[in-house]
Amino acid sequence: CSSLKEIPLGASLRTVGSLAFDGCSSVTALKFGVMTDSISADAFNNMSALCEILVDVQNKTYTSLGGALVDITGKRLLLMPKKSSAAEYVAPAYVTEIADNAFNGCTALKSVALPEGLLKIGSHAFFGASALESINIPKSVSEIGGLAFYGTEYYDSLTEEFTVVGDGILVKYYPQREGSSFLATEHARPIFDG
Repeated sequence: CSSLKEIPLGASLRTVGSLAFDGCSSVTALKFGVMTDSISADAFNNMSALCEILVDVQNKTYTSLGGALVDITGKRLLLMPKKSSAAEYVAPAYVTEIADNAFNGCTALKSVALPEGLLKIGSHAFFGASALESINIPKSVSEIGGLAFYGTEYYDSLTEEFTVVGDGILVKYYPQREGSSFLATEHARPIFDG
C-alpha cells in the first residue's frame, strides 16, 4: 500500500473498516461517495502524505468541512489530514467529540476554535501539531484523552503550576519549585486511562 499514489473508491462503497488505509503513506487525497455510511476513526493511520479528504455533498452521514472529515450523525470530527495546509480551523457547532488522533501531526495548524457543547477531546487529538499555539477549550468539555496536546506550542506555553481547562480537567502539572508534588483528591477525573 505504501507505493500507491491514489486509491479509487467506488461510488457504492459503504463501509471503511479499522486500519483500512494503514500505511498508505503516498496517497494524497481520498474521495468518499454518497453511499459511504461507516468509517472507522482509525482507518487513516500512517497516511503521512494525505492532504485532502472529499465527501460527496449528497452523503447524509459524512461531510468534509474545512478539509476535515466529520461524522454528521455521530457529531464527531474524525480527521484533519496531516498534510493539510490549513493554518486555522473552526469546528462545526454541532460537534460534540474530537476523535483520537484527529489533528495528530497537522504541523501547519496554528489556531483551532472549538464549539460550546463539545464534550470530549480524544487521546493524541492534537499530538505533534507543533505550530498549534491557540485553542479554546469550552467549559462543556468533560473528558480529555492522554497526550491530547503534547508536542504543540500551546502545551509548551502552559507554565502555571496547574493548568485546568473545560469542566475542571487538569491538562498540565508544571512544578514551580523543586520538591513540588501533586496529590489528586477523590473528586479528580482521569485524563488518561493507560
